[in-house]
Amino acid sequence: MPRNGLDSVINRNVIVLPADSTAEQAGKAMLTNGVGSVFISDRHGHIVGVVTDRDLACRVVAGSVSASVPLSEVMTRGPSRMDETSNLDEAIRIMEESGIRRVPLVRRKLDGTERCVGVVSLDDLIVSDKVGHEELMRIVKSQVMRRIGASESYRRRPSGLSHSVSLATGLGAELAGELLFLVLRTIVGRLHGTAAMRLMMTLPPDLKNRLLGEPTGPDPSLTAHRMISELMIEHDFPKELAVSFSIKTCHALEEWVGVEAFAHVKAQLPKDLRELFVSGEGLAESRMAS
Repeated sequence: MPRNGLDSVINRNVIVLPADSTAEQAGKAMLTNGVGSVFISDRHGHIVGVVTDRDLACRVVAGSVSASVPLSEVMTRGPSRMDETSNLDEAIRIMEESGIRRVPLVRRKLDGTERCVGVVSLDDLIVSDKVGHEELMRIVKSQVMRRIGASESYRRRPSGLSHSVSLATGLGAELAGELLFLVLRTIVGRLHGTAAMRLMMTLPPDLKNRLLGEPTGPDPSLTAHRMISELMIEHDFPKELAVSFSIKTCHALEEWVGVEAFAHVKAQLPKDLRELFVSGEGLAESRMAS
């Protein structure tokens, strides 16, 4: 039986703009209303496009396009949408099949016009208690695969985060990437579903996609000792070096995510893993090596 309860996950704070609005107007609307997207409608109220904060960053700012460009030139056309009377299962199905994180809800009128009355987003599903962890994982994986494609060459490209680890440790790109993945696999595997999902959403697509294939946590067998032992065995590192590399990788990860945002992750980790993030590498190394 389809699940009901869409009302509890609908965000009514939705912004709809005409197609001739500018990128600057869209950006200001997002900032003023604290949202990450605006929907574009035609004169009949039909949703014909969507522009996200990422679109503005990548297509306008990074593309050196004028802020006065009309949204019709930068929007993603033909976004999926659903009737406001739809159920939660339908929202999940659309997100998973289309690889998207936002679905607008429309109210259809007898005269053929429509009105966008809200939006259901992946963020809303994550913070609700209506959707299981496995369903959320499928949505995220679908979104990642849509964005980066399934090409093996892309999945093997080093991320900016991997490059940061390479610089911090002095290791080559490939080895730094494997070290980073081992650290992330341990940390994500110790977190509960929602916390793990939030952390993965901050990561580069190549890492996020690899982590989505890992078993879900929390797994108490994943410890700092086990992680360091794997480094020593797989790469023939002495213990002191394995500890040092682990600490430097954790610091690079914390800097990438943001110290304040990562504080919520650390608060859910056991003491042995939190020790890897202690300020002052010498102090952390002495604790972990003992």
